[in-house]
Amino acid sequence: VQEFLSSGKFLKEEKAEGEIRIFNAYSTSPQVLIRNTRFISAEGKLFRSLEKITIPGGKYEGGKLVPGFIDIKIIAAEAGEDYNISPSTFSIPGLAGTPKYTTIYGKSFSAMEGGFKGEVWKVTKEDLDKAKNILVEKLKALVEDSLKEKIGSDFILLEGAKKEEILE
Repeated sequence: VQEFLSSGKFLKEEKAEGEIRIFNAYSTSPQVLIRNTRFISAEGKLFRSLEKITIPGGKYEGGKLVPGFIDIKIIAAEAGEDYNISPSTFSIPGLAGTPKYTTIYGKSFSAMEGGFKGEVWKVTKEDLDKAKNILVEKLKALVEDSLKEKIGSDFILLEGAKKEEILE
């Protein structure tokens, strides 16, 4: 086993993502939200839904409306560690100014994860070629030493009598 260093660098950007539960405490009717619906966390971080959502309507139990809900995946609007937030509550800015704004909302029960923005090492073609050449030369030397050991000191291995071929 031999380790080689990579020499290339590139800017890697990943968006945080996670799951939230969206509640419908507005009515017994389902509420449809379009794909890319915006969700703002309590910390002011913007996330978006990945698909069209239908939140089931609530149900009355004992004269009280129990909210309907659905769990969905959301993704941060931007890349970076700032979006790796702890569990939070989420509002839907598209519903602002309506009674639905406070009764249709989201809540996460686990952290948003995976957000990253920074320079990372990358293996280049030159790195691979250099590593291959070093390993091939090392392997050739090992094979020749092994062959010399097997034929013993009574025989001489002529330079022109050997053929090297890498199959894989």
